[in-house]
Amino acid sequence: AVNFNTPAEFESRSGLGFIHLNMRSMIAKMDMIHIWAHSTDADVIVISETWLNKAVLNKDIYIDSYNVYRTDRPKKGGGVAVYVKSKFHVKIRLSTSVSKQFELLALDMEISKTLLIAVVGCYRPPSAISCTLPSLMELLSGLNFNEIVLIGDLNWNWLLPASDDFKAFCDSFNFFQIVDIPTRPNLKCPEKSSLIDLILTNVPHKYSAASVFANDISDHCVIATVRNTKVPKTKPRIIIKRDMKHFVEQAFFHDLFLFGWEKINVIPDVENAWKFFYDGFIEIVNKHTPFRKY
Repeated sequence: AVNFNTPAEFESRSGLGFIHLNMRSMIAKMDMIHIWAHSTDADVIVISETWLNKAVLNKDIYIDSYNVYRTDRPKKGGGVAVYVKSKFHVKIRLSTSVSKQFELLALDMEISKTLLIAVVGCYRPPSAISCTLPSLMELLSGLNFNEIVLIGDLNWNWLLPASDDFKAFCDSFNFFQIVDIPTRPNLKCPEKSSLIDLILTNVPHKYSAASVFANDISDHCVIATVRNTKVPKTKPRIIIKRDMKHFVEQAFFHDLFLFGWEKINVIPDVENAWKFFYDGFIEIVNKHTPFRKY
């Protein structure tokens, strides 16, 4: 499987790109999110620990060329958000915050007429109560998907036996976890490094090996993978504006002067008089500054 060593290599991929960032407050780190979006050109960006609330509007976390979907925790902390390139059609399947358990956001992402992927972002805090796993199983059972990719900071350390129950849960859904190195490194004590940022899918053969990138956003690494498929190209952006290249102010004023504006005085209806003025003026404007497509 292909592995990407740097964000620049990931950007040059062929296929659908996913990355995950643990933020611990999006608003304070939007500049860094913009940098990661630009440097990887990811099609999907999943963010854990957004720390957003109702006072934060989508325009406050806007990234050009992306639509953002989010599930905030009603109280402080937590939360998950998913950015998807605006060229894709997306439908929200499920958005829920379960107190003391997790935030989960499930999207239907249409890649083509024949390919629909359930994209799920999830954040589970370290303090989550014991019934979290049955709750998660119940919600995912109701999604009814053909293909799924679940990405997030789940705080089950995949490297330790303590995650065995979670691994059994993954087996029951035919989920494969494709990140294979620690995502929260401990440089002073490497044996205490943990793998808690995970990518789960039921079609692992269609995904590249997960890549892990160091970053300055938090103590979690950025994780990334690529779904092997043709990604539709963005439609070219067409700008329509007036062409001022050949505009001659004196000629424009001359035509305004010659136009029979005095006819307005004999039009009894105000709306018809306005229409006469508007149509005459626009006709002259279009003559001197026609619209062009760029």
